[in-house]
Amino acid sequence: MVDTNTLINQLYKRYEIYSERKFTNKFIKHLLIKELIIGLGTSPLFEISEIGKSVLEKEIYCIKIGKGKIKILLWSQMHGDEPTATMSLFDFLNFFSAKDEYDSFRNEILEKLTLYIIPMLNPDGAEVFKRENAINIDLNRDYIKAVSPEAKILKQLQKELKPQFGFNLHDQDSYYSPGNSYKSTAMSFLAPPQDHSNEITPVRKEAIRVISGIISVLQEFIPGHIARYKDDHEPRSFGDNFILNGTSSILIESGYWASDDNKFFIRKLNFVALLSALKIICTGEYKLCEDKTYFDTPVNMESFFDLLIEDVTVIRNDNNYKVDIGIIRKKEFDINNNCYKIKSFIKEIGDLSFSNAHDIFSKNGLVLVEGNLSIDGEANLKLRGNDDIIYFFENGLLIIG
Repeated sequence: MVDTNTLINQLYKRYEIYSERKFTNKFIKHLLIKELIIGLGTSPLFEISEIGKSVLEKEIYCIKIGKGKIKILLWSQMHGDEPTATMSLFDFLNFFSAKDEYDSFRNEILEKLTLYIIPMLNPDGAEVFKRENAINIDLNRDYIKAVSPEAKILKQLQKELKPQFGFNLHDQDSYYSPGNSYKSTAMSFLAPPQDHSNEITPVRKEAIRVISGIISVLQEFIPGHIARYKDDHEPRSFGDNFILNGTSSILIESGYWASDDNKFFIRKLNFVALLSALKIICTGEYKLCEDKTYFDTPVNMESFFDLLIEDVTVIRNDNNYKVDIGIIRKKEFDINNNCYKIKSFIKEIGDLSFSNAHDIFSKNGLVLVEGNLSIDGEANLKLRGNDDIIYFFENGLLIIG
């Protein structure tokens, strides 16, 4: 049997063979997920079941694969604007549908493990690229009361299946770095505590060791870009409560990679992370992984701006002040116009010389003035590059769109 690192390295290089090509960007609608799931249902390999409906009556599906004693539950997009792992799960399922030189690996997994996969828990939020569901509930803060139908579905499934492992698949923003490094966090992980004591219980220890195994594999592809999520206890979240109720919950956060707006490279990292996890669970290798790998991984820190504008002059009462301006960007869905827009916000003004930024804009002579409103059409035509940005800056235009 090929060792884990060699196997995953091979699959990393062959990833495009299994990549689901119907995902052309990260804005995934329920209708496409439904189409893909119906397609999977034609194969005897997959057992498809509708396990409930969302607030707006969209179907929520569970895909079962394998017949092993070890049960594993994986779910994605409980936050509607966090789609990376949803795409990756279908790449993952395509891998199991394939027939090639990795058949013995597939067969071993399917003999020893049974996988239960929910590829989109929050279809209503996904439809409008919003974190919360249709009644504005954050599903990952609804475990205890389970007001939302989506939270009820996941909570009940864990209770019925009693899976040994659970993979809680999320996205995080572009603002994070591993510790105080100048690198962005591409992937971060957490084995959540079951209470405020942060005790390493046996159930949590198993999650820690699986994560340690994943980190050891990913270091080859993204050294220095892996972080450990802060382990503050959140009593309302699913991961913390799954640990409490016997499921070793593993949080995976898909982060940022330069020039990867649709997160297709991060999606690929998810693919290899999940396969490496199944490999070490299937073989029992995770039991030999060291807790130290997990705890030595730098903590995820909020340290990046999306855009840093340097050396801007602010004039007040005939005095000049030199400042930097840190800006963050959010992509939001405009329901009225049925499109996505980027909104930018000033996060901080002052001395940002020690800050990280994905883009830095620096031009001598910039002065902060009260803005004049631009015409929306003109803004949309001109804002296509740095020269256009300079045009708007130099002419003191605010862009309303």
